[in-house]
Amino acid sequence: MSDPVTFGPFPVQTETPRYTDVATVKSRAGINHAESDDAIEAAILAAEYAIDAFNNRSFPDEGDNPEWTIVPPAIANWATDAALAVFKAGQAPLGVGNSDAWIGALDTQTITEQVLRHHPLAQGFKARFGVA
Repeated sequence: MSDPVTFGPFPVQTETPRYTDVATVKSRAGINHAESDDAIEAAILAAEYAIDAFNNRSFPDEGDNPEWTIVPPAIANWATDAALAVFKAGQAPLGVGNSDAWIGALDTQTITEQVLRHHPLAQGFKARFGVA
């Protein structure tokens, strides 16, 4: 029988992004100025905290038998998408992030929650507890 897998601690108290960075989020968003850097960094920290809370762990893992010794690429990509959603939510007029002729206006809370909770890259990283 192998040793149980150990995970990274949650919550992590940090003021420094861990999974993505301002330059990556700006590149994905097509932003080429520094005016929003502080807001983007705040969005990254909020998104990373939400990812850790969703997974009940942080990355990389720590302890005697870590599952991930690096930040998985899927987590880094998910963090970039989530940070961009959080950042854009703060800029949406009246909380509307998009609209569609068939379903109408989409509120930013729904869009952000979709990215944080239903993102395809979110699968398979949750820490599980209980007896195997």
